[in-house]
Amino acid sequence: MGADGRSDVPKGDRAVLLALPFGTFGTGLTVGSVLTFGDLSGRGPGWFALVGLFGTLFTIPLLARAIGTDRRFALVGLLAGGVLCAGLMYAVTGEDAPTVWRAAHDDPGSAKAVGSWRDGDLVVRVRLDRLTAYRVPDGTVAWRWTPPGRDVVCAMSRTTDAHTSLVGHAPEDGDCDQVTALRLDSGKPLWTDPIAPWNDMAGEYTSRPDVVAVGNGTAVLPTRSGWRAVGLADGHERWSARADGSCAPLLTSTGSAEAVVTVAYCGTDRPPVLHTYAAGTGRSGLRVRLPARGAPDELIVLASDPLTVWVKESTIRGTQAVLRYDRRGKLSTTIPLRTGALELRATPSAGTLDRPAFAVRPARTAVVSGDTLITSGVRPGDRHISSGHGGTSVSYGGRLVAYSLTDGHEVWRAGTRSWVQALTVHGDQVWVLSGDQLAQVAPDTGRFVHDILLHSLAPDTYTSPDLWVTGGGRTYAIVNEDGTEGQRPVGVARLR
Repeated sequence: MGADGRSDVPKGDRAVLLALPFGTFGTGLTVGSVLTFGDLSGRGPGWFALVGLFGTLFTIPLLARAIGTDRRFALVGLLAGGVLCAGLMYAVTGEDAPTVWRAAHDDPGSAKAVGSWRDGDLVVRVRLDRLTAYRVPDGTVAWRWTPPGRDVVCAMSRTTDAHTSLVGHAPEDGDCDQVTALRLDSGKPLWTDPIAPWNDMAGEYTSRPDVVAVGNGTAVLPTRSGWRAVGLADGHERWSARADGSCAPLLTSTGSAEAVVTVAYCGTDRPPVLHTYAAGTGRSGLRVRLPARGAPDELIVLASDPLTVWVKESTIRGTQAVLRYDRRGKLSTTIPLRTGALELRATPSAGTLDRPAFAVRPARTAVVSGDTLITSGVRPGDRHISSGHGGTSVSYGGRLVAYSLTDGHEVWRAGTRSWVQALTVHGDQVWVLSGDQLAQVAPDTGRFVHDILLHSLAPDTYTSPDLWVTGGGRTYAIVNEDGTEGQRPVGVARLR
C-alpha cells in the first residue's frame, strides 16, 4: 500500500486478482460435475459446462500470476471462488448421503431376490433359495435361513407383525403349499402349516403375490374354500371364513395392522368379491363386488380404512382405476389410471415399459398418505436419446402425481430426475428414489423437503430396488433384486 493509500499492485495485476475467484469458481464446477455426475453432458445445463470449461482454461495462468503478485490476495481469491462453487454445487445437487456399507456381491449365477422386509434395525433380503438378515448400522449378517429340503420361496406376507413374518415354500416344480412363520429378529422358525395350492384356488393363476398375510398377532392363510387364521406365535386356530358359493381365494392382504382384506375369484365372467375381516377376531366387515371380471392383471390393496383398491384389467374396456369405498361399502371415489396422455403406474416403469421387480413381494410405486394417493406417472416423451463421444445413450424422465382420495382431483405433480424406481412411506413421510436422487416429498404439496444425492448406492438405470427408511428418516437401505454384477445385494446410506 502506498503513502497516499492507493494499492501498490499494478492495475493489470489487480484485474488478475479480481478474476481469480471466478476462474476458481469455474474450475470447481468442472471438477465437481465430473466427480458428481460422471460427465458434463448429464444433468447440468449447458452454461454449467461452458463456465466450467472457461474456468479450467484460464485459472492456472491467473493463479500463477496472482501468486507472483500478492500471495495473500491469491489465497483470498481461491477461497472466494471455492465458496461460490460449493454454494452452487449444494444448490444443484442437494444434500449428501454418503454410503455407510455395501454387502458383498452374490456369487455369479445366484438366484435373484424375490422380496425384502425391514424389522427394526434389520433388513431381510429374500432370495428363492435363502433369506439373509443384515444389521442396518454396520452391515453385519445377523442370521440366514434356508427353506427345508429342496424347497424355494414361493410366497411372502407383505408386512411383518411382532417381529414375525410368513414365508411360503415348496419344491421348485411343485405347488406352493407350505408356509412357515419366521422370527425376523432371530431367524428362528416358529411353526409350519399347509396352505391351499394356488392352482386349486384360481385355475390358471398360479403365481401371484399377496397370498398370505399377518396382522394383529394372527396369520391369515388360504384354504380351498376360504381362509383360516392362526396365532402368529403358536400356529393355533383362531377363526375361519368361507368364500362365497363356488368362489376360491385369490388375494389375502393387510391394509392395516388390524384389518385383513380378502378377494375371492368366482370365475372368468363373474366379478371378484372383496371381503374385509378384523385380523384378530375374524369379525366380518365390508363386502363388495369389484367392478371387474375374473382376476385383474393388477389387484392391489393400498389401504383398508377407508378401503382403497388399485384395479387394472387387461381388457380395453375393463376397469383401470383406483377405487375408494366409504365405511358402508359404497364406491365414493374413482381415479382413472389413464387421463389424456398420462398413465399412472403401480409398478416401477421406465417410460412406457413396465419394470416389475421382486416376483413374490413386488416393488410398488403407489402409496396412500392420509387422504392422498401418490403414484408414478408416465407419458409419451419420457424417453430421451442422446449421442456423444461415448455412443448413444437412452434416459427416461419421470414424475410423481398426487390425487385427492376424497374427490379424485389431481393435487400436484413433481418432476423427478429420472423415472421413479422406488416409492415408500415411513411414518408420515413419503420418499422417492429416482436414479441418484433420493427425496422426501411433502404429501400435501409435492415439495421436496429433502433432496439427497446418493453415490455408489444409486441403482442401475433399468432396475427397481426396494427402499427402506430408518433412523428417524436419516438412514436409507436399498435392496437390489440382482446382486451379482454391477450392484450389491444391499447397501445403506446415511444423511450427514
